Amino acid sequence: MRETKVIFRVKFPINFNVLIGHLFFVGLFLFILSDSIREGQIEGIEYFTLPVAGLLGIMWLAAAILALIGPRTLQLDSGSVTLGGKALQCSEIHEIIIHQDFMGLVNVAILPKGKRIVPVHWAFRLIDDRVASLKALEAWAASNDVDLGWGHFVRWL
Repeated sequence: MRETKVIFRVKFPINFNVLIGHLFFVGLFLFILSDSIREGQIEGIEYFTLPVAGLLGIMWLAAAILALIGPRTLQLDSGSVTLGGKALQCSEIHEIIIHQDFMGLVNVAILPKGKRIVPVHWAFRLIDDRVASLKALEAWAASNDVDLGWGHFVRWL
């Protein structure tokens, strides 16, 4: 049997909806707090808004930093996939999910078996020739009996 190896350059995906939503809620929470801070009285639900705004700001910063990190390598071997040094056998993959956002970016997620949410490490966006990369990914999934579908996915730690 001939050993095939395909290597792509990929980056962490960018989710513009989440980034814009976080900025909206941080702005809303800070607007709610601005009157109370000027008056010098913080009471009630305002104690809750300050930590939530801080947490959303940290999450926004983490997502932006991940999006700016340099490219990683995705290596498709016969029987396994390696992404940034972590390997996953085909028998451990539940599904590969492809999502194209409104800006034309192609985000891909590899959902391991036993997981409901895609681990952050196994989500990526294609930065090389997207059409050729998608065709090679589809051919690899078909030859290794891995389910491949189009849709949305959620990432988590």
